[in-house]
Amino acid sequence: MRRDPASPRNRTEEAAAAGDWPRLADALGELCARGGPESASLAAQGLWLALQVPVSLGSELNCAGRLHQEVESGSELALLIAAHVSLTALARCSAGQRQEVLFLTLGLCAECAAARSIPPEAWREWLHRQNLDRPTEVRRRLLEELERHSAGEPWCFERSRFLTQPPAGGSEE
Repeated sequence: MRRDPASPRNRTEEAAAAGDWPRLADALGELCARGGPESASLAAQGLWLALQVPVSLGSELNCAGRLHQEVESGSELALLIAAHVSLTALARCSAGQRQEVLFLTLGLCAECAAARSIPPEAWREWLHRQNLDRPTEVRRRLLEELERHSAGEPWCFERSRFLTQPPAGGSEE
């Protein structure tokens, strides 16, 4: 069987080997958007990467949205994904993306609020009480939760390259 260099799986391997993090995030976002048994793991890796280095908003949202679909709405991970997207995505999107990103953000937050029986009008105050209105705190907690979620899973890249140095800022504020 011939190897297709344009396939997302091959692009993922090549980008990881080259340390081309934005290209790796794009390939992970494309792979996880296709669904399948590995999609949650790939989405978690892509979102983790997006928190470490600057990547395209589309790749980050593909990973965040897919992972949110794969986990329980009442989970800590789903809540942190919703908080992260609501804090960062609208600030990063273009005018043409604004409506789509707004709908995604509202959908993620509504699912999490409903799973916790929080009325929509109380959502912002509840987030504030949980310290989920602070991007730095959300980022820290989301990284920890992604690590827990992916424990024991094979990664497409060597995370230690990021763990030994401070984060590059990624999709933060």
